[in-house]
Amino acid sequence: MAMFQLNRLLRTYRIQTFFDMLEMELGLNTVYIRTLKYTAVSWLCLHVMACGWFALGCTGKHWGIHEDCGGWTASTGTNFLFPNNNTGYEYVMSVYWATATSTSTGYGDVHAQTLSEKAYSIVAMLAGVAVFFGMILGGMTSMLTNMDSQRAGFTHRLDTIKQYLIEEDIPENAQQQIMNYYNYFWIRKRGVQSEGIFDILPFTFRAEIAFQTNKGILEKTQFFSHHNVGFMRMLTLGLKPTLCLPNQVIAVRGDSASQMCFVHRGEIEVISEDDTPIASFRHGKIFGELSLIFNVPRTVTIRAATHCDLMVLEKKDLHTILNHYPEVMKRLHEMAQQRFNSPNSPLAGLVDVGSSQDGMFGHLTTGPTDDADGAEPESSPGSNRRASSVRRFDRRKQSVDPMTGHRDSIMVSSDAGRPYLGSSAGMDIEDSIGESTGSASLSSHLSTHSRSMSRAGHRKSIMISGSVELLNANLEPPVEEGASCAWCRLKWLDVVDWVSSHVLDPTSIFCRCWDIFINILIFAVCLIHSYFAAFYVTRKGANVGWAVGSSGFIASYLMDVPLLMDLVIRLRTGVFTPNGVLKDWGSIRTHYVRSWCFVLDLCSILPLELFALASHHRGTVRLGLVACLKLNRLIKCYKIPKFFTKVEESLHMNILLARSLKLFAYIILFTHWCSCLLYAQSCPGFNTDKEEWCVEGSWVDNQGLSLKEVSMHHYWISFYFATSTMTSTGYGDIVPSTTTGRVLSMVVMIVGLLLCGYCVSTLAATLANMDAARVEYQGRLTAARQFMKDHGICPNLRRRVVNYMVLMWRKLRGEAVAGSMGLMHDMPLALQQDVAFEEAKAVLEQVPLFQQTDPYFLRELAVRSRAVLYAPGDVIVYSGDITRDLHMIRKGYCEILTDDLAETISLMGPGQYFGQLPLLFGDQQPDTIRSKTYVEMIILTRDDLDDVLSKYPLVEKQFDDLTKIDDFHEELRRSKPGNKEGPSKARIRAYSQIAAMADGKQLDSLFLPNLNRKRSARVFKVYPEEAGENKEYLEPFRQESKAVRILSKVLMRRTFMTSGTWFRIWIALRQVMSAASTFTYTLQAAFMRESWPLFGFNIGLDVCNFVDIYIKLHAAFYNDIQVMVTHPLETARHYIKTNFLMDIIASFPIELLAIPFITDVRMRFSDTPRSISIIRFS
Repeated sequence: MAMFQLNRLLRTYRIQTFFDMLEMELGLNTVYIRTLKYTAVSWLCLHVMACGWFALGCTGKHWGIHEDCGGWTASTGTNFLFPNNNTGYEYVMSVYWATATSTSTGYGDVHAQTLSEKAYSIVAMLAGVAVFFGMILGGMTSMLTNMDSQRAGFTHRLDTIKQYLIEEDIPENAQQQIMNYYNYFWIRKRGVQSEGIFDILPFTFRAEIAFQTNKGILEKTQFFSHHNVGFMRMLTLGLKPTLCLPNQVIAVRGDSASQMCFVHRGEIEVISEDDTPIASFRHGKIFGELSLIFNVPRTVTIRAATHCDLMVLEKKDLHTILNHYPEVMKRLHEMAQQRFNSPNSPLAGLVDVGSSQDGMFGHLTTGPTDDADGAEPESSPGSNRRASSVRRFDRRKQSVDPMTGHRDSIMVSSDAGRPYLGSSAGMDIEDSIGESTGSASLSSHLSTHSRSMSRAGHRKSIMISGSVELLNANLEPPVEEGASCAWCRLKWLDVVDWVSSHVLDPTSIFCRCWDIFINILIFAVCLIHSYFAAFYVTRKGANVGWAVGSSGFIASYLMDVPLLMDLVIRLRTGVFTPNGVLKDWGSIRTHYVRSWCFVLDLCSILPLELFALASHHRGTVRLGLVACLKLNRLIKCYKIPKFFTKVEESLHMNILLARSLKLFAYIILFTHWCSCLLYAQSCPGFNTDKEEWCVEGSWVDNQGLSLKEVSMHHYWISFYFATSTMTSTGYGDIVPSTTTGRVLSMVVMIVGLLLCGYCVSTLAATLANMDAARVEYQGRLTAARQFMKDHGICPNLRRRVVNYMVLMWRKLRGEAVAGSMGLMHDMPLALQQDVAFEEAKAVLEQVPLFQQTDPYFLRELAVRSRAVLYAPGDVIVYSGDITRDLHMIRKGYCEILTDDLAETISLMGPGQYFGQLPLLFGDQQPDTIRSKTYVEMIILTRDDLDDVLSKYPLVEKQFDDLTKIDDFHEELRRSKPGNKEGPSKARIRAYSQIAAMADGKQLDSLFLPNLNRKRSARVFKVYPEEAGENKEYLEPFRQESKAVRILSKVLMRRTFMTSGTWFRIWIALRQVMSAASTFTYTLQAAFMRESWPLFGFNIGLDVCNFVDIYIKLHAAFYNDIQVMVTHPLETARHYIKTNFLMDIIASFPIELLAIPFITDVRMRFSDTPRSISIIRFS
């Protein structure tokens, strides 16, 4: 009857359907769902296989019918007890066979006997491969690939940014700051900007989410509070988040103030002209709201004191919204005017509103101050500064903010001898909390030490009130002359205060080195303590191979000391938080003690082995208890995955190397543990009978190891057994022969399969994601080629388009294309301005239109301009085109052509420009201009120029006046760019090699295999021997030492160009010879040791290898700035610094040194090549 009920197995489709439904839910954790799915499916598969396998082997197991077992259950060489009244035993044996078959282990101790069993075995093998290797390992690979795709994409972009900054000669400090920003951006937001994540939602949803999230920001200032609800809702949509690092500049003095910033997290500070902090603002502060109404420049520089989260509102976004709310616009303008005219304003008497002639902007200017009025002379400059600061505070402490009604809560620096508020028209500060004046108490909670740690220098501080902190670097404790004891007590208190408040920076070198050391120690602890538990105790006592007598755990107890120190160090190490590094000891202690890490760390150092003293057993049994109770140290192994996770999170680490080390550590650790478990199951070490130390019939007993003393031989045999089981090799020379052993072997099989699958899946996912960007761009390139082919584009234009796309890949790695956002669009505006200004300032300063303008105006232009790269032969503009763009050449050379493109009129080089007439007057392009070399062009459009001019009214007026001058238009029309002579051919050739990142033919060979190219390229770069032209060649030799000049005599006067056809042929031959060497040397060392022809062939390969070394000494190369170096001395120096040592070691004739020691008159002549081949292979 039971056989006829098997149709119920069809219900299992519901399990697959259920888990598929769960995987479709985006809000659930896919990792946990797939883990449960694979566990359920694999166990059901093993169960069904086991039942079917047992049904074939044993029949007649029914009520009143005698059970008959045959087939695989009667296999010779096994100790199976079939039939057996113990159903559990029979089930375990069947599952053991099913597991060995499904995991492809196949010890051979259980195998099919009858034809039906062999047919069933075939089905079981295929089902096991489909489930375990197909579904589980395939699903694991897919899951890991998807989980790692985000990091891979971000690291690819970061590498592209790093390469771009190096090529554009951005200063090192700016490069480091940019890299730190993107590293923090990854840690905080995983590289995803929160702006735009709700764009998929309808507009109403987005507006409601933004209003609920950001309305509290606008309510903190009366400037935007109590307005129309619709206006407030639209305004919250314009708030954009941004991140700032400590000491990162947020606003630069003199820049056009076009942003309002709200400090959501962290602390910012106002710095003086000498880079000294004079005021700081914390969470809830707003600055720059007046700049949204007026064209107000930043009159102070603002930077982040800690890690900060800011919410930014742009002026253009506000004006777009105000166009639909004219009544709100009028009210905001009146409130802004009232703010300046209010007698209670903190700005009263410190600033005044100037006319349009007072400056470029026609806005606020700094007024005089009377800080020193009525001040009495002091005995020291420090006391003068302190008294001045106190008077400033006393004079201002009753002032009330007219916008919020709050008293000042700004922390003012005491070393500011000048009025910082008098120059802060572009950064008005609002209070952060409601209507209460007690909101300023936030300032009093910031300790002196935490403030000094977040700034460049250490300053002592004094709290004047609950809302104001005066900072003074020269403030010293009042010590009277002769009071040495009091001074000593004060110094001692300073030392005690420093020790009690000092914590370790988690990013310091010490913390990093300690983290590496403690994880290496934990890895050793996991190996040693598990070995002690399995192999340390023998029938004669402690294993003397690892320790002396009963004191064998001395080394293990020494390892406990760093584990205890690690707990203490964790209590004194800062903690990463969204607001930066938490460095308050009390907060660190609370954070650590309340975490699971503290519980695990504490449990891992508890001396549980003391409970073994309560045991009534003595001798080896007590030693076994001690070894097992010390296994609580293995709890500390949780830090190893966390350490590798932290390493993988670092964007500067080689991810492939880091994961390879992680997988190697996991394989060693799990294989070691499995070997210890397999041995401990056979020889538990608690048996009081020394004659029955190991389980009778266990695999240890079957191997004859139970009667031998425990040594490393036992360990390596167990390690071999575990490895062959985990890797599904299953030689069959060692097999489990007890029920418990088979159960444990099943566990080891599954663990090994999953571990090996995880390793393969991780490496496959890493390699796939490393190449994902190239594959995507390659698909775009293929689509473009197919499109041009389908539409009949001429071959010449197709070649130019594909070449340009290849060039953009080499330049930006597919991260930025025309029409999309820039490469570093998500950086803070100040950083973007720094990078853009470094790129474009050299060419912008060459344009007469922009000469003698304000440098902040140039910074704005630099951000608006864009860099475009042209390949040789690309037409940049045609005569008669209408493009209101200004083109400025940054690198490379262009040629001005006649209208028929047949003749070159003149050349233009770096620093020159064209397009002034179209930019200013909208005229047609007067000339046709084509790139002569690789050209990097800075382009500024009229629309971008107008946007910048709108922030600088006086400059805009000057431009308008300039365009109204008729003589100026005529003069520009008559002027022609370029020069008749042009640069030298050598210089043009040098520039043609810049920006290509590799030789042009190398690019063609990678991406353009079907294009028409020249049949050959120049092979040699030859230096002439004439006296006049030989100076360039000899000059580098004269600068070297005499020894270098003597050795350089072996160099040729020519170098090999990497683009040459014959050089590429030689490279191909080199690869063939390397492969042949690998084959022939191993063949001779193992099988054909007496073959003289093969020995001679290998000698010939060695000669060719030395020729290759000599050729490499003359191979041209690209330096760090992508310029090809062709001088023989430099090529030789480059090769010696790179691969020369490895090549010379691989070719060194070691056999010449060994022949005198292996040649003997008693040896047969034919033994010489045999010995030499072995030495050469080694």
